[in-house]
Order: sequence, then structure tokens, then C-alpha cells
Amino acid sequence: MINYLNRYWLKYVMKKVWVYFAGLILMIVSFFYDREMVDFLVGRNDILISFFSFFTHFGDYFIVLIITGMIYLKVDKKTVYYSCLSLAISFVAVQLLKIVFIKERPFDFGTGYSFPSSHATAFFSIVPFLVKSFNKYKYWIFLVGVLVAFSRIYLGYHYLSDVIAGALLGYFIGDIIIKNES
Repeated sequence: MINYLNRYWLKYVMKKVWVYFAGLILMIVSFFYDREMVDFLVGRNDILISFFSFFTHFGDYFIVLIITGMIYLKVDKKTVYYSCLSLAISFVAVQLLKIVFIKERPFDFGTGYSFPSSHATAFFSIVPFLVKSFNKYKYWIFLVGVLVAFSRIYLGYHYLSDVIAGALLGYFIGDIIIKNES
């Protein structure tokens, strides 16, 4: 039984390794272009500022908890429990990483450190659960996640590397929890 679980886990990890590796490489490369990306993108259009201000709230921990609660209406308590666990672990991981890296925000908003993005981490930490529960909407779910992450850059709160790291971290935590759930 243990041998089977080890083979299953190894097979699963090897399937995902290339995705996480590519994301990690993208994040590292983006460190070199962070300032240029922010200077090019930040708040150039009032309509887009309003648009991205709407989507940025989908990464607030409170809103993500509400979304998680809505999963309960469709699925079961166990899935909600594990998605809340993913969200809690993501929150702690982000706070620890912010203390370790101490990376300033692109603009001085006086609201803590930048790396990694807690909004991207929060939303992407429940993406595996949303995709599992609402698989036919998986592309829309990922699109909302990308909009949440991109909104943080457009509004000047984060660099590209921050949101990539947050998305990777959140998805990784959610992915591990959902695989251990089943």
C-alpha cells in the first residue's frame, strides 16, 4: 500500500514539476524587469483603474472566505474545510515571506511589504478547490485569478515577480492540500 502511494505521489509530482519549474523561472526572470513593467503599466487609464479596482477585491482574504463559503452551497463541508485550511496556510506563508524578503512596494502606500502578493496567493490558494467543484468553469476561474494578480500590478501595489510568486505559492499550497484530501 505504501509503495503504491509513493508511486502515485511521485507520478503526480513529476506531472506538475514542469509547471512549477516554468513558473519559478518566469518569476526569477521577472525580477529583472519589475521596475520597467510597473512604469509601463501603472494606472494610465481611469476606466482600467476602475476595472482592476473591482477585480483586486477578489483577492482580499475576506472575499476569498466568502467565495469559499459559496463552495459549501455546491459541494460539502470537507471541501470548505480544506479550502479554508489552504487559505490559512497561505496567509501564514505570505506573512513569513514578507518578513524574510522585505521588498518595498513600487509606490509608497504605507501598507507593508510587497513580496509575495497576498491577494494573488489568497485567490490562487482556493483555485484548485474551485476547479474541482466547478470544473466546467475552470478557464473562467483562472482568468479571474490572472485579473486579480494583474490588477495588483496595474494599481501599483506589486511588481510582476510578486504576483507570480503569490500565484505559484497559493496554487502550490492548494494543490498539495487537495491531493492529500483525496
